[in-house]
Amino acid sequence: MGDLAIWLRVGGKINESLNYVGGDYEMLLLKKDVTYSGLRKMIAKLLNVDESVRKMELNFETGVPFKPLYGVTDDRTLELYMHHARQESTKYFLLVTVGEESVRHGKVSEKAKTEEQNLSDSYIPGLDSINEVPNVGTLSNVAEDHGFPELFANSYYKVFKSKPSFVVVRCIHTSCSWRVRAKKLVESEYWMVTKYEKNHTCPTDFKPVRRRQATSWVVGECVKRKLINPGRVYRPRDVMDDMKRKFGVDISYSVAWRGRECAYDNLRLGTPEQSYKLPPGYLHMLMDTNPGFQYLFIAFAASIHGFSYCRPVISIDATHLKGKYRGVLFTAVCHDANQQIFPLAFGVGDSENDASWSWFLHRVKSVFGSNPALVIVSDRHRSINNAVQEVFPQAFHGICMYHLLNNLKTKFWNKTKELEQHYIRTAKTYNLQDFHVLFYTLSSAVPGVKEYLEAVGLHRWTRSHAPSRRYNIMTTNISESLNAVLVKVRELPITALVNEIRLLCQK
Repeated sequence: MGDLAIWLRVGGKINESLNYVGGDYEMLLLKKDVTYSGLRKMIAKLLNVDESVRKMELNFETGVPFKPLYGVTDDRTLELYMHHARQESTKYFLLVTVGEESVRHGKVSEKAKTEEQNLSDSYIPGLDSINEVPNVGTLSNVAEDHGFPELFANSYYKVFKSKPSFVVVRCIHTSCSWRVRAKKLVESEYWMVTKYEKNHTCPTDFKPVRRRQATSWVVGECVKRKLINPGRVYRPRDVMDDMKRKFGVDISYSVAWRGRECAYDNLRLGTPEQSYKLPPGYLHMLMDTNPGFQYLFIAFAASIHGFSYCRPVISIDATHLKGKYRGVLFTAVCHDANQQIFPLAFGVGDSENDASWSWFLHRVKSVFGSNPALVIVSDRHRSINNAVQEVFPQAFHGICMYHLLNNLKTKFWNKTKELEQHYIRTAKTYNLQDFHVLFYTLSSAVPGVKEYLEAVGLHRWTRSHAPSRRYNIMTTNISESLNAVLVKVRELPITALVNEIRLLCQK
């Protein structure tokens, strides 16, 4: 006889009716000469279970009422099971029970009954979703989220036992009965609080000789769940208040600040130094899952293909990053057919200079091409002007009329009211005759503005003189709107920043 493929039921338990409940299904391929010890090692490896720590029982259902379960305990009983499984493998499942619950030869042990009863008596509803390795901070956060903020509040505790499969926290007074116990669920990454003695039995006048110390790492573990949303404002003073309220611990402002930074590092894919080492591999994975993704300049396939259905007017801008290494985030945006903001491309550079803008626009051209009717709208940054002339010499480069208005207000600071009254109408009018009337009125109200605007170039800030169609895009407001959405994201390390941009574009 050859090899045998068997079905296993794992992660469940056998109840008092001798029925296997819960769990999941797995398969194993057994060699014809497999031994009982070899089978146990294969199952332990499959389930990632240490047999020296956790007991493992093997049974199979016989289908006869007088002995519904038969234990697989040695080579002889394994041979019997394999004989049945060869006849019908989908009928004779090998039932695997791991943990304190013990079933041997179809009988539930008294120890298992007692522990199961204790578990049901002390179980706290709602605290069965700790998807993390347990520590005091994790348990405390989950307890608060599920309506049990008092679980660790104002308790002087210590970690009594801590292993990969369970953790026990007790009061520091030796005679006190207060404790919390959590264990890892079988075949799962989740943890469950199984024991909670709520009342302290230590003397009321008991005071610890040495107060608990909260390092920045511990503080970060305790507060990191409050920082999952990048847009949340969570100040060091808030950290201090939460640590006092939840744990009765006074910490300094500097510890609170460092703890918050530790939480940021944990949630945002490492420190800024580590984050700058990750983009090559990260972008490689993005290229595998997003065909059309090119360069560390970021342009997703949906943006590349969608641009052909948009008006050929691109608003470009750059905004400062606020992380440890600063830099700037370049953006290229347009309007789609529904007048909605349509992000095209992003890039990261050291600063706004000729080299960085030239690099970014070369990437834009290589991905989106060069349309003869292309219009680029930006502010009056000198490097943008130089780069557009170099990369898109045939494109019309328009100026954001609001940026130009701010320049006018700075130069003609004593005529701001007159500027606001006449400039916007002059810039937006379509008709040349109307433009001449409005421009004359503006020039009369603000002496010197005529020469200034003519030097800038009438075609660059007015709709009536534009050589190409700007449609209604007279400003870089769509770029500014995108920058506003990313205002908190710009504080993240580089890899987390790229990931947040990806999530934004895929909404």
